[in-house]
Amino acid sequence: MIEGIGIELTTRCDRSCRHCMQDREQGPRDLPREVLRHLLQQLKGYGRPHLGITGGEPTMHPEFTGVIEDIVAAGCSYHLVTNGHRFGELFNHLVRCSGEQLARFCFSLESADEASHDAVRGSGSFRQVLGAVSVCAARNVPFTVQTVVTTRSLPELEAVASLCAKLGAARLFFAHPLHSPQPAKEGLLTSPAQRLEAEREIARLGDMFRLDIQLAVGHFCPYPFYQCSFLSMRQLFVNADGELCICCQLSRCAGAEAPGSEAVASLEESSLAQAHRKLASTIARFTKDKLQAYEEGALNKVDLFPCFYCQKYFGKVGWLQRYPDSPWHEAEPLRPAATVAGPGSTLIATAGPAAAAEPQRVAPGERGRSPDDSVAE
Repeated sequence: MIEGIGIELTTRCDRSCRHCMQDREQGPRDLPREVLRHLLQQLKGYGRPHLGITGGEPTMHPEFTGVIEDIVAAGCSYHLVTNGHRFGELFNHLVRCSGEQLARFCFSLESADEASHDAVRGSGSFRQVLGAVSVCAARNVPFTVQTVVTTRSLPELEAVASLCAKLGAARLFFAHPLHSPQPAKEGLLTSPAQRLEAEREIARLGDMFRLDIQLAVGHFCPYPFYQCSFLSMRQLFVNADGELCICCQLSRCAGAEAPGSEAVASLEESSLAQAHRKLASTIARFTKDKLQAYEEGALNKVDLFPCFYCQKYFGKVGWLQRYPDSPWHEAEPLRPAATVAGPGSTLIATAGPAAAAEPQRVAPGERGRSPDDSVAE
């Protein structure tokens, strides 16, 4: 069963965030409305899964209001990931048009401090987000918040959680930044050790606040063959070119030596079912290759951060060679049938026939994760 589909409506954006992983040199892309309509028709056979509408900034799609009307007419629920662009202008129309099919809005906050947030996302962004949040709170419309845990925001996680609790957020996601030249150049890319430190702090905050606090996909996982909701095909992702992709986290990575390697099929040329079969074959090949790498001792400890491994596998991090001292060049291998120690871990999966019987430690943030958390909350 497909639980959710992420849809990148457009790559257009009115912000230039310092940790953004998207390749801006490709120029703007807008998902053709006819491609979306055809996809929505096919979703009837998939049980009309929940949609995560993202970008870029999705409200900048030239036919945004019409797109939302198409989604509502198709009977799908959705959430909208936005930076608050045109929020006052669009809010009433979205609520009127969508009714209960609009599940929530999703915003980003980098800090509880205006200057710190705007230093990453641009002048005026903090007030724009808080203005949108206040509208949601006043109208009793659910909203969630995501914070990217950079070297800059790492000391501010508790302050962000406190602010989100006061604002009335339904959930707070903390996410590690994806590996991309821009955050590396800006000094915002966290090391493996800093990520583990952040995960311990986030687990502490989860116990401290009544607010639902989660770690987004990409956190440390001691089990080398962990499958996220995209690799297990509980969720799908369609980019603004109308292509079914492996994952939203791989799409349009700047500096990629293999751009487009994440796309498996064009939905202009294939049915969703045909594209889905190609996706299944790609994931099967990925899994076999990872098993072989593990058996040969070619997996390193940093590969226990699953999004980083996928970025390596699909050719998105070759630019890291320009940073020879980066801790992400970890060379200590994971040996087959070896126990790998991780901070706070007490039980780690091992290879071999006995592995299936081994209990698993639940990584911080796994508890209570919603089925659509990966479609770009």
